[in-house]
Amino acid sequence: MAVILFVVGLGLLIGIVLIWGFKTLPKEKWQMVAALPVEKMDQGRWRGVNLTWYGLLSANAYTFGVIMVVILALSCHCHNPVNGSIFFHFLDHPVDLRHHLRKR
Repeated sequence: MAVILFVVGLGLLIGIVLIWGFKTLPKEKWQMVAALPVEKMDQGRWRGVNLTWYGLLSANAYTFGVIMVVILALSCHCHNPVNGSIFFHFLDHPVDLRHHLRKR
């Protein structure tokens, strides 16, 4: 039951974030997160780098994805998922789904 609640809760959270993003982020005031000054030019003008919401959300999504891989790998008793041993763990210990399906 905890697994179902985890998946449903995660789905709802991601769904809420996506709905908010589709409604809010296309508006003009939400295009840039920040502008970082790079160089001061003549006449008091600055040259800078613009950071967008798309870039920030992409970076957060990649980070969230890696965190989820680590959490789910640890939930199936993979000893050290960070160094890539998760892939070798399943080669040594294949998952037999028939056993889990018979319980239902």
